[in-house]
Parts: sequence; C-alpha cells; structure tokens
Amino acid sequence: MSATALATLEAKGAPEVLVDYARSVAGLRIGTEAKRRRRNAASELLNAHPDLEVWMAGPTRARLADLARSHAWSFITWCFLEQVLVPDLDLLLTKTPGDLYIEWGRRHADDVARVTEVARRYSWSATWTRDVARNALAMLCLWSGNELDGLTDDVFGTFTAALADTPSARRDAPACTTRPGLSASIRPATSCGSATTPPARTDRPQPPSPRPYKPFPSQRYAGLPSATWKWWPRLCAPRPCCSEPTA
Repeated sequence: MSATALATLEAKGAPEVLVDYARSVAGLRIGTEAKRRRRNAASELLNAHPDLEVWMAGPTRARLADLARSHAWSFITWCFLEQVLVPDLDLLLTKTPGDLYIEWGRRHADDVARVTEVARRYSWSATWTRDVARNALAMLCLWSGNELDGLTDDVFGTFTAALADTPSARRDAPACTTRPGLSASIRPATSCGSATTPPARTDRPQPPSPRPYKPFPSQRYAGLPSATWKWWPRLCAPRPCCSEPTA
C-alpha cells in the first residue's frame, strides 16, 4: 500500500483497526493484488460488523458463514495475533487455522522449541510433536493470552472448565474441522495421569510395561514452567471426539 493509498484510507475515516491492519499488510512479501484482496476482505467484514467484539460473541456458525463470505480470516488471524481480539475455543476448534498457528509459532519460536525438546525426550513422532508443540500450544496460548511461561495451574484449570462448555469439544459434537482439533481437544482429567506419568500417546495401543516407569520430571520437563509438569501429560491426551479435517 502506497503512502497515498494509506492517507486516502485514513481520510475516509476508516476504523483504526483497519488502518493498522493495512499497514501490516503493506509489509507482507506478497503481490499488490493479494494485498488489495486482504484489505477489501477486512473492509467487507467491518462494514457488516463494525464492532468486532460484539461479532465475536455471536454464534460460531454465523461467524463461520461471515468469514466464508468475506474471506477475512487473514484479518481475524492478525487480530488474534495482535491481541486486538481474544479467540474462543469453539471458533478455534471448528475453523481451519490457516496461518494462525504457524505465525504464532514464528513469533514464539523459543516456546515451540522448548516443548519440542520435551517431545524429543519422549520420542514422539514428528506429526505428534507438531500437533502438540505448535498447534495445541498455540491454541492454548492464544486463548489464554499467555506465553509458555504464563501457563500456570490457574490457566490450565480455567481452560479445562472452558473446554467442558465448548460445543464443538463435546463427545456428541458432529466434528471438529481441523487436525489441531484432534490434538488440542484437550480435556485434562485425573485419569490421564499426573506429573510423574509420562505423556504416552493415547491414539494407539501402548505396550504393557514389565514394571512401573518412574520418570524424573526434572529431566523430562527441563525447560518448561513448573505448572506444566502437572498438566502437560494430561494436556497431551486427546479425546477422540473429532473427525479428520474436511476438504
């Protein structure tokens, strides 16, 4: 976006959030036409819903329809990343994330690396590591407004309660539409273990152990906040409530 075009947008009295988004889009390494489409998509959504906080409080199905009609998910992604808006779990579980989790991971590469290192110690597969260390972590942090070091017991507890009230996370829900929904439909439960239980994958049978395994949390979870020693094994236990992503 040229300085003249930006000045024109401001002169028209465009919402501040749109002007800020236009500045952000101007710095992207994409073509001029792609930038124009992003600005227009944001404008269309804002014209229909000037108060985005009110819009976010609306039914998920209606918001998904608005996003499909306006193609403004890139704009909403930017709003989440810049903390202009706070995402709710129902939307995160039902909307294909696009670049949301990827961009969050770029901005929080150290947090992703720390969780990835813990996954390496447990010999998790590359796919499972990505789903947890990138997608599930991004979802939890975006929803709570925290980085990895801010994930306290209170945050995990509040997340557990919020997830229990999330329609798309219920066992009788039709489906989550994203693979992150598989790894991050996270309902911590006491039966899933504790800080002294290794977070074994629960999507495949586990071989019997000849004797109880007692890992050392200080070794397994080195580099993570202490609260995750208690919650992370539970966090990594997905419930089979979601289908594979749809086309």
